[in-house]
Amino acid sequence: MKFNATWTTEYLNQFSLTNQKCVPYFPNHEELFFELSAGNIYYIDSDDKYNFYHQKMNLKSALLIPIFMKDEWWGFLGVDECFQIRTFKSSEIQALQQIADIIGAAIYQQKILKQTQLLKEKSEESDRLKTAFLSNIGHELRTPLNAVIGFSELLKRPNLEPNKQNEFIHLIIENSQKLLQSIDHLVNFAKLEANTIAIKPETIHIFNLLHEISFYAKNEITKHHKNIDVSFNCSNINLQIITDKKLLLQIFTQLISNAIKFTLNGRIEIGCHLKNEQFEFYVLDTGIGIEKEKLSLVFNRFRILEDETTRTKPGMGIGLPIAKRIIEKLNGHIWIESELHQGTTVFFTLPQAIEPSLSNKDQPTNELYPTTLYILENQNDIFYKIYSILKVEFNDIVRIKQVEDINPDKASMVILNSSTLNPSNINYLRNLQKTYPQIKLIHQSFNIPHFTTKSAIEGF
Repeated sequence: MKFNATWTTEYLNQFSLTNQKCVPYFPNHEELFFELSAGNIYYIDSDDKYNFYHQKMNLKSALLIPIFMKDEWWGFLGVDECFQIRTFKSSEIQALQQIADIIGAAIYQQKILKQTQLLKEKSEESDRLKTAFLSNIGHELRTPLNAVIGFSELLKRPNLEPNKQNEFIHLIIENSQKLLQSIDHLVNFAKLEANTIAIKPETIHIFNLLHEISFYAKNEITKHHKNIDVSFNCSNINLQIITDKKLLLQIFTQLISNAIKFTLNGRIEIGCHLKNEQFEFYVLDTGIGIEKEKLSLVFNRFRILEDETTRTKPGMGIGLPIAKRIIEKLNGHIWIESELHQGTTVFFTLPQAIEPSLSNKDQPTNELYPTTLYILENQNDIFYKIYSILKVEFNDIVRIKQVEDINPDKASMVILNSSTLNPSNINYLRNLQKTYPQIKLIHQSFNIPHFTTKSAIEGF
């Protein structure tokens, strides 16, 4: 055990000790610290062992009483005699011991008061953040829900022009998707908090993954009517990673959503390279950036960096915490580099292959989401809309031209446009479902995907 004493021999030599009759006692012998920390009272006399104290500090005798802050040794109370060797009386030692105990109790009380105050401040801050979070949830859920209800009421008007009807339907779908996204965030957050998300590793081609993510980002930018260029960078087109694709896509969805939200115009770059036997992914944007003093807060739950009274960006403040928890669950690490008004880059690392212990079979599985989805849809815009909504819920999505293209051994859900529901296809699918009851069938009408994952599971 090594003690780093502030008062050293070199420091004491700066003082003119020979001109002082009595000086404070400053030990620099480690054995004294060991004795005192063990609760022993230490007595110094004219023994040669303490030559330093006798000659340099002109001490004849000294008594050291340990001070304990509850069970923790804090320091000592020292009294000394500079003129003659002295034997301290038991009554003096007892009185000094009582003084040392009072000092220790006072110090401990002060420490407890500081800790209590700190806990109180943290509790108040936590309560404030939770209150703001709950209020924000109400706003994030109520706003799109009010739009859905309002435009649905407008659709009931007689003699409504077709173009107005289509506009209202489009707005209902758009706000329904916003509502569904908010609910998904809350559900995912709750699952992460309860540690009930299962990991299903698979081999992923990183180049294809980044291409898919950049396509998703471009669609989101178009929805937000922003002028942002999107590019992706992969150091090697043959790179592969073994991890949970659904969770990895969810990470990128959160990061890209933030990048688009805080970038008015400019560019977003998505990339990956192999570094120190790990994959390092990043999402770069040229947005508004983050103040340095706020960087440490971005991963805190319920934390929204904008002031509540001047907020201009929607969100519940759990996007980055969700991404962080998922990355840590996949045995990775996340950090942010940002400069105000210059942009932000979010980095995260993942191992080349997830550890077997992280994907054990004892973890709860989510049977709500099947593995392979087949879509029979002629119109590209409708197909891509369905794809963008459900891609994070399925391991694989396959577009088919006819029902005979379905592989029943892999299929667990089939979505069809109403125009494809002819008697021949219906009979084929009914017979298929009798043999393979795990396959769920769903159709969407009016060229609009009126479905949710739950309704799809319930059947056709």
